[in-house]
Amino acid sequence: QSTILNSAKANKGLTPGSSKKVIVVTDSEELVIKVKDPNLTCGWLLSEANRLSNSSKHICALKSSSGLETIDHWLNLYDKKLSPILDCEKLVAYYSDSCKYEATLEDFKPIKMIGEGGFSVVTQVMKTDSGELFAVKSMDKSFLIRQDKLNQALTERKVMSKLSHPFIVKLHWAFQSPSKLHLVMDFCPGGELFYHLHNLGRLTERQAKFYFAEILLALEYLHSHSIIYRDLKPENVLLDLDGHIKITDFGLSKEGIAYNVLTKTFCGSPEYMSPEMLEGSGHGRMVDLYSLGAILFELITGFPPFYESNRSKMYFRIKQEELKLPSYLSKRCRNLLLSLLDKNPNKRLGASFGFQEVKLHPWCRKVDWEKVSSKKAVPPFRPNMRKSNFDPEYFKKDVSEVFSSKGEEPYIDDWEVVEEASTKASSAEMSPVLCLRSLESKSPRKPPPLLSFEETKAASPRT
Repeated sequence: QSTILNSAKANKGLTPGSSKKVIVVTDSEELVIKVKDPNLTCGWLLSEANRLSNSSKHICALKSSSGLETIDHWLNLYDKKLSPILDCEKLVAYYSDSCKYEATLEDFKPIKMIGEGGFSVVTQVMKTDSGELFAVKSMDKSFLIRQDKLNQALTERKVMSKLSHPFIVKLHWAFQSPSKLHLVMDFCPGGELFYHLHNLGRLTERQAKFYFAEILLALEYLHSHSIIYRDLKPENVLLDLDGHIKITDFGLSKEGIAYNVLTKTFCGSPEYMSPEMLEGSGHGRMVDLYSLGAILFELITGFPPFYESNRSKMYFRIKQEELKLPSYLSKRCRNLLLSLLDKNPNKRLGASFGFQEVKLHPWCRKVDWEKVSSKKAVPPFRPNMRKSNFDPEYFKKDVSEVFSSKGEEPYIDDWEVVEEASTKASSAEMSPVLCLRSLESKSPRKPPPLLSFEETKAASPRT
């Protein structure tokens, strides 16, 4: 199976007294480093490469010669053992640029595209002064305004800047150039849960329970901060290097949603929308409980509940039809799904005491929540270290234009100018374009024009 890591092959025969060789290619020589102890770490290897190098420059990172993102990320984690590195494997040395007090977009070197959404592109990048890998989500301003998506981008940045949780992608920096907005986030080399589920077909209940538990804790954290997520789906659940989940994409999130508070914005992905969302009668925290049930259903069956290729038929089924469950599911699992996917949000599991009700359900009885929370539970799969965990179709696309600065003058974190323009536009019922132009002229930093009206094609919808 494509997602299983078997690092034992790399260490086969490497016992105390034996060794393997790692070849580090620098700008002037090849260093042959002997690894005599299976407990030696990536930090030791980097230190040894610097010790043996004749160059006056400092090696800040080692990368695989093939550009394999899982190996590259592993090598950045200094406490990780060298087990995935093969005997006589060639690694490339990267030298540190001078460190700046404040980072700018120019400090990140694009490597490859790893994701694409309706109005964004996600690129794997390397920070040139440290060799660290990050993911950058880039959005075209003119497209955001034309498609009325600017508030989603601002919401995502605002919400992510407040979050800190092991199962939620961390935002490190936010930049903008005159034509684009950029979010620099954790790089998750395991890729999307959707990609692996597509390859595997479906999971066993035991496997699905692991992901269900970690997703639940992430949603519980959001609700504890009065934030509803509203966009839970396998595409938005990423896997880190060890196989633990991280939720991403907070553009549809809503702040200030306390218990029993409702909002009426119609949003979300069709397959995972709750009946109350489709009815437009107002929705609250229970939409996330419904989507938690929907993603569990998909993990163990391979399809979202009520799925139809025809969207109108699917909406009708979500609102009107009874849930049909496969006979191979356990009685407890069937009961949990029926409870989470109840069409009445007031009767849905979690309506009275939130996620605590779900934790106490018989299907979750053997879950050690403290162990899950501390990431000590063993993932059913770990990202393949010798094969990319991203859709190879993304790699065919050129990322140079995403970070192109032709005719532009990137500057540090001026998202506030865009946010102020959006707020002003909403209150004055005027065009965000006009607001942005008026604010540009008032900005003491005098940034270059904030908008570019170059044509941008929307990404293809999910099929």
